Order: sequence, then C-alpha cells, then structure tokens
Amino acid sequence: MLDIRAEGPGRIALVGHSSLHGIEVLVEALRELLPAPGVIVIDTSGLEDLDTASLQVLLAFAKQRPGGVKLTGWPPTLAARLNQAGFHALT
Repeated sequence: MLDIRAEGPGRIALVGHSSLHGIEVLVEALRELLPAPGVIVIDTSGLEDLDTASLQVLLAFAKQRPGGVKLTGWPPTLAARLNQAGFHALT
C-alpha cells in the first residue's frame, strides 16, 4: 500500500508499494500539486516497489508540470530496474 506524506509546499514523499490497486491515491496527490508554483519535489526513497502503471502516472505528471518535477532518492533496487528499462534520466 502506498502512503503519501506532505513534506512542505511542493514536496511529497512516496512510501511503501505503489501499484495499480491503489493508484487513485497517487493520482489525487499529484493532481493537488499541479497548480503549485516552482519545481515539485517527489522523494521516492521510501518506495519499496513501483509498478508500470505508477511509473506512467509519474511520467505523465512530470510532462504536465510547467514548473518541473524532481524525483529524488530512488532506492538502489528500483533505480537499477529503471536504468535497465531505459529510464536513466529519472534516477
């Protein structure tokens, strides 16, 4: 299950497992951040797993944000999987 923690204006942390089964929580949290000014920071250091649907939601959000999005703190196992899949720019 995914837990999303607000860490200040324009900053959230993702903790736990992010999957299609709970993706509504991720979508709603990101939707609330869309109008925030400046760069949005998403701390991924607490993620234990991330499925393709969740990754697609994060990528779509990053494309919609005119101020930019910074994904930080990828756990080594997830970073390795993202790199293998060709998402070097995210890690």
